[in-house]
Amino acid sequence: MRVFSLNRLARHLLLETGGSARPFLDGSGKSILVYRIVRDLQDKLPLFADAIRKGGFAKVAGDLLAECKRYGISLEELRRVAEETTDSRLAVKLRELAVVGEAYEEAMSGSGYLDGEDRLTMAGTRLKEFQGLSGIHLCLDQFLRFSPVQLQ
Repeated sequence: MRVFSLNRLARHLLLETGGSARPFLDGSGKSILVYRIVRDLQDKLPLFADAIRKGGFAKVAGDLLAECKRYGISLEELRRVAEETTDSRLAVKLRELAVVGEAYEEAMSGSGYLDGEDRLTMAGTRLKEFQGLSGIHLCLDQFLRFSPVQLQ
């Protein structure tokens, strides 16, 4: 029997199916990247500007972007909901989060890095190619509940 966390299972699948060539950006690296992005975009984020100056905002923004990915909420959907909502403050927050998310995605694709959600998504698409799980008893560890990406 083998015991895997979802991230270790994803890493193992990608290693076995040839998808592990892209480097992984851990939580600290992701926070630094998001911090640089929000610092550089401060002028385009008037509602978030105070929170950015107080600190801790990069972690929260990174976590929000990860949750969006986990639950299949695209940046386009954030913008669409921002246009449809009658709550003007929520609309601004969603638009500003989409701006941060777009810059984050550009930075990630430009650098060739994967984050945890990208790794799980890629592993999910490669699962059918991997014969190594056939006929084994697999235990997954370290989860509270499954998101749609994790269920895949």
